[in-house]
Amino acid sequence: MAFRSGRAGFGGRLGAATTAAALVFAFALGGCATEDDGAAAEASSPGGAASTAATATPTARAASDLKAADYVYTGGPETSGFEQEPGADGLGSDEADELGCEGVFDSSPDSTGWADGPTLTKNGGLVFVGSTAYIQPAKKVAEDVTAVRTQKFHDCAVKVLGESIGGADDPTQSTETMGELEERDVPLPDGAAARFALTVNMTTDGVTVPLFMDILLFGKGQVESMASVSSVLNPPDDLVTAIAAQMVAKLNKQ
Repeated sequence: MAFRSGRAGFGGRLGAATTAAALVFAFALGGCATEDDGAAAEASSPGGAASTAATATPTARAASDLKAADYVYTGGPETSGFEQEPGADGLGSDEADELGCEGVFDSSPDSTGWADGPTLTKNGGLVFVGSTAYIQPAKKVAEDVTAVRTQKFHDCAVKVLGESIGGADDPTQSTETMGELEERDVPLPDGAAARFALTVNMTTDGVTVPLFMDILLFGKGQVESMASVSSVLNPPDDLVTAIAAQMVAKLNKQ
């Protein structure tokens, strides 16, 4: 799944690294499962039956009537005081995935629309929120939801991020290094397909601070969406809860 959130700098070295780290993980997810993995997971995962039921929409509108921009995160009271850059949207599949991570929770040739939500930042980018949504065939949504709930996908996503996190370094500004990635034990918000809550120590110009990153995946009916939240110093748990509530409520209105 792609974000095009790098239109403008966030005015700070830590902010730039925070944003880059969030985007690295967003790109990494697409390579962590195949169609065969999803099919196998549906047959064996306890979440398979539940996810199939969750994606059933007896009164669903035709995909051509759905607009991906209606399913991204657009801010709320919890982002009061944040700076905001506009998002983007379009019809058909999204060709902006520069890393070629076609796969689970990503644009596909059958996508009828895509959208990026606004980029929301605070304190020069030390807190970052981005989101993306795709209109997809219901069968693909159901398969992807099942796939991301498997241990195999979880292990792959964490491994890929651990290997890729060095890509957040910005050699044109300063020396930024990442420590060992750790997972946080946090609850899955109601209605979300998966949550990855990670933390890593980030050193910039000799100063080390904790960076918290959360990725939320959602899928229902004919819509897949994802939110990326990152925060320096403090875990963004309250912000994550509010973002999830808004995105689930939007999915339920198909």
